[in-house]
Amino acid sequence: MKILFLCTHNACRSILAEALCRHLADGRFDVASAGSAPAGRVHPRTLALLSERIRALLATEAEQLAPAQLQTLINRLGEVA
Repeated sequence: MKILFLCTHNACRSILAEALCRHLADGRFDVASAGSAPAGRVHPRTLALLSERIRALLATEAEQLAPAQLQTLINRLGEVA
């Protein structure tokens, strides 16, 4: 199963959600985060909140969400609703 946490800047909330999910899922899920208008970096306070163990699971750059990915996400959310 793939899980994507999406927010605007992919610098704080989605990064924390990704880290927590990765930690709790223990490799059972493919977890990622992305932003519709990424900040280009993870916010320093976000990094400070993460323990060294969880921080190692993350990239230190914000990810751009491709338009095709967004359309797929919207379509899938429509299917769920």
